[in-house]
Amino acid sequence: LSAVLELESSISKKAFTLANNRYAAAHKLVSYVWMYFPGSFMTMTPYSGSGPEMPEASSTFCFVEFMPWCGMFGPDVSCASPLMMVLANNPAASSWLDCSEFGLLTFSPGNLGESSCWMLPFVGQQAQLIPGRQLPHRTCFGSHPCASSCNMDGAPDFTTQQHITKDGTGYDAELVALLYGLAGQNVSFSSVSYFTTSLSQLALLGVYPEDAALQHHGVQFVLPAEAQSISNGTGRVLTVEMMVEGLLWTLREQPLAEDEVYSLETYHMEHLDAGVVADFVVDQKGATYKDANCQAYARHLLTRVLSHGTRSGQAVELFVASQAPLSRRALVLLAGVSTALLGAALAQLLLLARFVKHC
Repeated sequence: LSAVLELESSISKKAFTLANNRYAAAHKLVSYVWMYFPGSFMTMTPYSGSGPEMPEASSTFCFVEFMPWCGMFGPDVSCASPLMMVLANNPAASSWLDCSEFGLLTFSPGNLGESSCWMLPFVGQQAQLIPGRQLPHRTCFGSHPCASSCNMDGAPDFTTQQHITKDGTGYDAELVALLYGLAGQNVSFSSVSYFTTSLSQLALLGVYPEDAALQHHGVQFVLPAEAQSISNGTGRVLTVEMMVEGLLWTLREQPLAEDEVYSLETYHMEHLDAGVVADFVVDQKGATYKDANCQAYARHLLTRVLSHGTRSGQAVELFVASQAPLSRRALVLLAGVSTALLGAALAQLLLLARFVKHC
């Protein structure tokens, strides 16, 4: 059990860092203001609901954890150093004991630390006496008073945890260990769904083809409502998709909504052991996108779980979006390209006519 909890904690921290880095890279101006404008890193998030969260520790020495001193938000945000933030605002936020990650606020009751105690001098994060990093998700007495007027770019989304393999294969050791850990706790999924989405390249152009061969495919697994989350308090829903870059698996709080997919085929299960999914992923070790593209990977996974699980008496639920193959955006782009081609052809004819006339 301790190994499972340690793995869940590791996965949660990696997902937190990825979401935080992704937000900082997409909102660099806000991130630089958060780092270098005096007091911003303490007040921006709770007052406006904007800005990144303080990064996780990058190193540990003798039970002391240290904040990263360069590349705070990954390689995509240059000059991200906490030097000005720490020295000019709060030196005690540069390192902390692993037993008191948030200083004295680590021991604050309930959500008081996030809503109000962080503002207390010495105890909270104003001239704090005990070293500690910032509490995430801080508010001002439960709200963001300046959100309507000062919310610049929102906040990182930590409700969805995405993970992708680094070796480009359909196997991920962390996912397998997590699933086997759930199987050891007799966890069973209540439903499995085969979904398709429009390819991002075509959706960008406003094209939504009905042909399944021109769509992206994946499989979604949902825990029953009374079950605990899949990993460290986050996510009752697991989606598995094969990408060109490797296996992508995502933990979500809620199942995919109809506006997020093109089609959804849901099977309700009386019993589906998480170990069945883990066994399939283990079998994909070394397999790349060339060996099994998203469609083959998802279809084989669905076949495996349906053959090893026990379906309930409920009928299969089918959903297909009524999206037109060509959206207004596609029609505008098509009209623009047609006009440009027509103009280019007309220009060529005029040049040719002028050349013939002078000959």
